[in-house]
Amino acid sequence: MRVVEKYLSVCLNPNQSFLLTRKYFMYNSHRFKYIEELMASTPAQSLTDNWQDITITQADLQNLTNTLFEREVPMDIDALARVFVATRIKTQEAEIAAKIKSLGKVYIPGETYAVDEAIVFPQMNWQSGRVVAVRPGINPQIGNFDVMTVSLENGSEKQFAANLPSHDLNDAVQEQPGSSTEKVDEILRTSGREIKASILGALKNQSELVRIGNAWFPQSLLVDMHKGQLNLVEALLDSQSGGPLSSAELIKEMELKSTDNPKLIEFSLNYALQEDNRFDEVGTSGQYSWFLRKLEPKYVLEKPITLQSVAPCLVFSELPEETQKLFSELNDELSYSRKDLDLAPQKETASLVLNYPHWRAGSLPITPAVMGIFPSALETEHVKVEFVDDQNQRISAWVVIPDRYVIGLREWFEAQDLIPGSIVEVSNTEHQGIIHIRAEKKRTNKEWI
Repeated sequence: MRVVEKYLSVCLNPNQSFLLTRKYFMYNSHRFKYIEELMASTPAQSLTDNWQDITITQADLQNLTNTLFEREVPMDIDALARVFVATRIKTQEAEIAAKIKSLGKVYIPGETYAVDEAIVFPQMNWQSGRVVAVRPGINPQIGNFDVMTVSLENGSEKQFAANLPSHDLNDAVQEQPGSSTEKVDEILRTSGREIKASILGALKNQSELVRIGNAWFPQSLLVDMHKGQLNLVEALLDSQSGGPLSSAELIKEMELKSTDNPKLIEFSLNYALQEDNRFDEVGTSGQYSWFLRKLEPKYVLEKPITLQSVAPCLVFSELPEETQKLFSELNDELSYSRKDLDLAPQKETASLVLNYPHWRAGSLPITPAVMGIFPSALETEHVKVEFVDDQNQRISAWVVIPDRYVIGLREWFEAQDLIPGSIVEVSNTEHQGIIHIRAEKKRTNKEWI
């Protein structure tokens, strides 16, 4: 086997993931054989590096603020993250273009090069070099081409093909990185959580912006909600036994008419109500619903005495295995830390053993077993929910997020003739904030004793 001409030689970086191909043409018994090797990519890869460990600069924050001013609509963290990534990519593209221009002509196998000409190689992490010699290539299979010797900036010399009309790199190298939707989606898919967390941390100290849930907007552009309008909201909620009423329902009843963006009107109203202690936001995540705080049940504003405890919360994961098994059967909210709840798998259906404190209070505990069934919220401490049983009876209840219980079931417990030790099953429904509930076969007094 005799090597006729190795027409492309580059330094490979095995750690890079975007791959192109180089080919060695080899001659053996009048046959050419292709041997493909992995080769490093163009600088497009650098646009996806280090996204999980980013620093939000003042320029980044100013750009996000300017975007909110320009669009004049509230934007949630997902939209802000998309703007941030797209802007970062655009900035990196400009930096790469400036570097290319300063280093020399981009190496493309199909072009010709002269001695002493400066060249930059995208395939070699944008290393630059200078042509020191050019000679004709020898390869009957591919026709005429040149072989140039390049002295690289690291002091080594390499040979590269030139004047080679047909080669994969002729097209691939010219594909410059772009801020396309696909590229932004890729970065958010792999590093979105870290990016959003960094943005949220940086936005906390921005006095120009205000937040409702996960949506942000410049405070100076908010539609003013005067005292008379807030008093009208109080009267509307009072007429509905405290509520709840959604933001859309309140806007309709208040007959708020403006040429401004409807989303801006809703955001401005929500912000004004949030800043007024008379009102409590009780909707599930992403749904804004308002209740008059003074008409909320006592057991929502004040923890029932049977659920109060002076014992510290246990770190469930640090307990012995046998003890963990016992506590998992008890399913008591005091047996778990916040970390245990966050790491719990999401379920569609769960069963709870009704212990005495919750039976007496008419409540159910929020434990890892029911995470994903009882709704949560970003900011509010109370969420108004509704249970529906097998007889289609509807029971109004409240999720008290800080104290990890759902309350309002005392009358239903009595109607179902439940006792401590009874088993209650809860499950998701098609509607967020509506939970199906049923009592399983009750244990007898003898079994309980």
